[in-house]
Formats: sequence, C-alpha cells, structure tokens
Amino acid sequence: MLIRFFILIALVNSHCLAVAQNSPTHPARIILGNVAYYFWEEQANGSIAPNSTHRPFKHNYLTSFQAKKQHTTTLIEQNELIADVRAFLTQLPQKNNLKFWYPTPKKTAFELIGKMDTTAHSVLFIKSASGWKSYTEKQVLYFTINEKNDTLFDHSSDSLISTSLHCAFRVHNHYRVFKNVSAINDLSNETILDYNNKELFAETRKNKRILFFANGYRGPKKEKNPSDNLVVNVDRYTYWFQTDNRFIERLNPTETYYLDGSLSLKTSNYRTKIRFGWMLLHEYLFPRGKGGIRHLKRINKRPNNKGFQERFAAGKIAGTAFLATQDFTTTKDTIDIVCHSMGYAYSLGFIETVKNCVVFGKMYIIAPENSTVGQADWSLFQEVWQYGANLDQEHPDPFFQQDGIAPQAPVKGLENSNPLRYGRIFTPANWPKKDIIDGHMIYSFDWIFDSIPPKSAGYVCPLFLTN
Repeated sequence: MLIRFFILIALVNSHCLAVAQNSPTHPARIILGNVAYYFWEEQANGSIAPNSTHRPFKHNYLTSFQAKKQHTTTLIEQNELIADVRAFLTQLPQKNNLKFWYPTPKKTAFELIGKMDTTAHSVLFIKSASGWKSYTEKQVLYFTINEKNDTLFDHSSDSLISTSLHCAFRVHNHYRVFKNVSAINDLSNETILDYNNKELFAETRKNKRILFFANGYRGPKKEKNPSDNLVVNVDRYTYWFQTDNRFIERLNPTETYYLDGSLSLKTSNYRTKIRFGWMLLHEYLFPRGKGGIRHLKRINKRPNNKGFQERFAAGKIAGTAFLATQDFTTTKDTIDIVCHSMGYAYSLGFIETVKNCVVFGKMYIIAPENSTVGQADWSLFQEVWQYGANLDQEHPDPFFQQDGIAPQAPVKGLENSNPLRYGRIFTPANWPKKDIIDGHMIYSFDWIFDSIPPKSAGYVCPLFLTN
C-alpha cells in the first residue's frame, strides 16, 4: 500500500506539470515593472555617445553594482553587461537580496546586488573612461541638449515638470524629458518620451478595454521559482492551453496582459504534497461509482489564511507595475479579469491596487483556490462569475467528480448579489473531464464556451446579460 501511495504522489507531479510547460514559445514584447533599466556610454565631455542608449527591460527588482566593485568593470562590452544583468534578474525572484559575481579569464569580476522594489525607480548603467558605474535614480530622467547638439544627463525626479505643457505633477511611469537649451524660448524645445520611446501627447489618448489573465500554480518543478510579479503581454509559461484565445475572441479587448500568480504550494489549503496525496489515496480506494457523499469529508476544506494573504500581497506588486500605464488618462480604462486557481487571491491584490484608477468590466473566476478567505467589492464589476465543481450546495457532485486540487466553495460576497450578473456556474454533469485532478486543470474548462448558451448566466461576452 505504501508503494502505491508514492506512485500517487508521482501522479500528482505529472498532472501538475501539464500546466507547467517551462519554455515560452514567444519572447515577451511588453513588460510592465516598477524599475526601468537604461544603459549608455558617455564621452570625455560627459555627453552621451550617439546610438549608445539602450532600454532593454523593466523589472520589479532593483539591481546595481555593489558600490565597492564598480571600478572593476572597465572592459566589459555593453551587450555583455545587459545580458548579465538580465540573467541576474531572472534569479532574484527565487532568492531575494541575492549577490552575483561575474568572473571571466579576460575581465575583472564584478558584483551585482538586488532586492524587490515596489516603487518606481530607474537604474542607470553608464560607461565612461573609468569604466561602468550604476546609479539608482527616480522615474523621470531629465536631459539637456546644448548648442553643439550634445545630450547630457542632468537629473531625475519623481515628478514630470514641463514648461511647454505648463504642468507639474508626480507620476508612476518612467519618462525622459529632453530640453534644447539653444531654443529656450521656443515651446517646441521640449520632448517627452516614455520607456518605449513614444512621444507623450503625440496623439489623442483613447480609453481602452484591457483583459488580464492571472494564472495559478505552475507545478512542482517551479516550486522554488515564484512569481516575479511582472505584467507581460504574452503567456510566457504557456499555462492557458489556448483557453485564453477563446476569452479573447469573445471579449475582443484592446490589449491583453498576463499576471503570474504562482507561489509556493505552502500557500495553498493543502500546504504540502503529502496532505494532497492522502486525499488522492481515497480516490484510488473509492473509484467512480463508489464512496459516495460520505467521502467528501476527505477533501481538505480548511482555508490557509496566511498563504492567501501572501498571494494577495504579491498581486498588489503587479498592480503597482500596471499603474505605470495610467498616468495621463483623462478617462479611465476598463479592465476584465480571468483568473484560475491561485490566481484568484493574486487577482484580488491586483484589484485592490488599481481600483481607483480603472473601471472594472467582467471577472471570470475559474476553480478558485481558498475562495472563502477574501473578496473584492464586487459591485465595482459589471459581472462576476465563478466556475467549478459543486461541493457545498444541495446534491453535491460525488467524491470522484470533485476538484481535489482546489476544493470548491463559493467566492465570498457573491451569494447576496444580483443573480443576473453575479454567481456560480457548475461543471456540467456529463462533462468528460470531471474528476479529482483533471476537473481543476484549465484545459478542462472548454465547457464555459461549449455548454453555456448566449444570454445565460456565466456566458462570456463584452455586453451586459440584459442587453
């Protein structure tokens, strides 16, 4: 029996890995983070060398040279340094406050240090005759262009102060302001660019409808690789098994972004694989047609409040990163959210951070984990629907058809809301992928699109149900 038990644990790993494909199929094109990185080279007069400025990435971790090691980096080329900083950043979510040495036979070693940063900053890596140095600055960088057309970095600020636009206010996003001192009385002497090199106010700002996907646990092999809390415009972990495409087709958003809500298994209600394996053992002992209702008590419904709050806090960091896109809206963007499993608590943290800066549209909550612990102000949303197994209602699903990974309970606060716009939709009784493991996986929720008729509760569309 003990051997069979460990076989079941291995089975858990293999099923979880089905949603943890590790190699992204496309590079991320847009990344929203709290820290913007800049690299450039300076000439003898302190001006920036032409074509030497690069803006390779944003991140949520602030990384720089250790102060005493900056003078040792003279020989490394810019593209090599960018690659090394990028590699270091990928390690930081696994171990905060990390240090990293870069030794080679031809170059003197340098040391990088890093930590999580939940506020907007800029990090400058600048090469001069004495070598590379790093500087931590605020989010708005100011440059001057002199009579010789040389560009020099002047200072940084947390505020955008523009003489041509007659404005001065604090911002979340990252900008560069260029002022031509030879045309000081000309209002066109000033150019303001965002991190993607787009000119500010170059065209009329239109409000958008933005769709967010918040994934859950990425599997045991990623247990020690928690979310970096970035906001990215591609499914970099290939988590969604093209379910995201079906939501996109129905909702037709202006933009789509992905949030990574994967944190340690310790934050789940089972807390360990051993506890989950004990529940799974009962499925082996009582297969389909046996066990009945009395074995539902084997499913662990005890919530993990501490773990839920940890995911909630991580989602708030992603919300802060997204707010960088909201500085200059005269009308607020509308956002829809699709979350799965652990992504529920993560989404609530995101919602808490952005709620004063956006309008909420639809929220689709798929197989939420620990759904009774926290809630948002659902009245802010046009519609909110929860999808999954029936564990707690009258005539619950039998044991073998339950969601064993995230035992389903009602999302807190939905029960007293308008049933035309808020509520629970249960997995159809005849759906073939309805069991302890598969019933939780995102690839098993095609029934949302195939079984729910138009204008019915839970139907996915950008309009109100009553329209």
